[in-house]
Amino acid sequence: MKKGKHRHQNLLRDKLQLAPANQLKMERDEERIVVPPSHGAAQLKKRRGVWVSYSVEPLTASTVRKTIERIRRERDAHNLEPL
Repeated sequence: MKKGKHRHQNLLRDKLQLAPANQLKMERDEERIVVPPSHGAAQLKKRRGVWVSYSVEPLTASTVRKTIERIRRERDAHNLEPL
């Protein structure tokens, strides 16, 4: 690899506020490459047998509570389906 390639990657990573493990979604729009924002999209990694969410911004208590409630409703609806 050429020396300049790493420099450009680091500049892009810094500009987009990405961590080395972040993944990008790229789209082609005619003659341009578009990188849609991914902030707020958390990544899950397993640590000591527990799934841990990594996010650019911390989740609010309200977001966590609403997510837990939604998942419980979905789980209950699934469990109450006839066999």
